[in-house]
Amino acid sequence: ERAQAARENPGQPMGTALLFFGARTEAHDYMYREELENLFEDIKQTAPESQIITAFSRDQPQKVYVQHRLAEHAELVYRTLLNGQQKLNGAPKAHVYVCGDAKLMAKDVSKALTALISEREGVSEEIAAKWVSDMRRLSHYQEDVWS
Repeated sequence: ERAQAARENPGQPMGTALLFFGARTEAHDYMYREELENLFEDIKQTAPESQIITAFSRDQPQKVYVQHRLAEHAELVYRTLLNGQQKLNGAPKAHVYVCGDAKLMAKDVSKALTALISEREGVSEEIAAKWVSDMRRLSHYQEDVWS
């Protein structure tokens, strides 16, 4: 939808879109690479900071997961969550979609996002966790997960 909107309204600015894509190996698991890259080229026309950030856990000796990439890109993620605000005033207005393993990955991503908000906002993890919970309640944090 974002790419379509960018193509139809090239002058209309949009919020940043970040896709954190995690899988075991780039060679075997990044099946839609070309399509995703093409979509993000269109999105970047109206949201230049938009990008795909990958985490392939088995492509190097030290495993790298999405939650690690969230921490590495904390400033960009935080700016995206702010969505034009100076500071968060409760739950972020941005939308977060988490897809994948419910057993570990989804929980670890939620914890990483909570820690990021806590650190950047200077609030306790309890307050940050409530904001993430509020995002869920407002359908701004959605999960499509399986175990």
